[in-house]
Amino acid sequence: MTKNSGVIYIGDTMQEKGIFLPDGSFESDKQIRRKTVSPPIMETEKRFPRDFTYWSDRFIQRQKEYNETSDVETDYIKIRFKGDTVINFIGDAHVGASATHYDRLEKEIKAIDETPNSYIILVGDLVDGFFWNPAQMEQIEQMPEQYRYMKALIKHLTDSRKLLLANGGDHDGWAKKMGIDPYETMNNLGAYYVQGVSHLCTFVDDQEYKIIGAHRLPGSSIRDNTWAGKRASHEIQGADIYYNAHTHIKGHSEQSINEFGGIARKVHYISLGPYKPTDEYSRKLGFVQQDSNSMYGCSILLKAKSKEIIYYDDILKANS
Repeated sequence: MTKNSGVIYIGDTMQEKGIFLPDGSFESDKQIRRKTVSPPIMETEKRFPRDFTYWSDRFIQRQKEYNETSDVETDYIKIRFKGDTVINFIGDAHVGASATHYDRLEKEIKAIDETPNSYIILVGDLVDGFFWNPAQMEQIEQMPEQYRYMKALIKHLTDSRKLLLANGGDHDGWAKKMGIDPYETMNNLGAYYVQGVSHLCTFVDDQEYKIIGAHRLPGSSIRDNTWAGKRASHEIQGADIYYNAHTHIKGHSEQSINEFGGIARKVHYISLGPYKPTDEYSRKLGFVQQDSNSMYGCSILLKAKSKEIIYYDDILKANS
């Protein structure tokens, strides 16, 4: 290797142009130009990095905007009534299934329509909502038609001011996976839609009744059809009525609860029956086909002059 005029030669071949520094090191022309070139001036202001305050404010604002457009209502609701009041619970209608008792559902709605001070809580799984086989093969109408049925029913009930609230169910959630939500118009129509456990505080004149329910409450028992409600009463104490659907096992029980100060109150536990007596899934699991004695919704009469709850196993009898 030879040095000549700032050029390095290896043998007779010029390798790179540059200069030798006093310490004997070599810098190429490329290295020198890189050092002397001025970097560009970034005139547009950069907003990064954004700190925690920025991101916290942003998520709080997004949460407010989401809640403004959400179809899901608060889980705590107050409603006032005048005079003795009937509340009817209807769930697990499974509209779309070939075995559903549509005539019975229609009779109950008509009876409630014609009864003063009688109202409805819808307790989920109003549509069958299957979109896979073999379950889909047992449906007489597909999801779009099921949705139109339920939308018409909800509009009918809200127009007549009969619908108090609706609890979302499992099958309704399956329908949402297809982009169809049976309850999407609930807010606009003036009724409440609750996903999960609802806390309903009703005032019948001066009497206060606290009602807690959901489509599905945790727990089940082969010895007690109302076990889910009783378990809920341990986890959420203080209600007068606990209700649920989902199990397709109808039941009602009541018991006195002793409270501090020696005061006792009666608590009712309600599990709703279905409007679909059987399907391929229940037969596969070995469940027997149900009849009218173990099916359908139920009603409660809330008295106005004194705190008294009267249970009706039959919606038609409660509204006769």
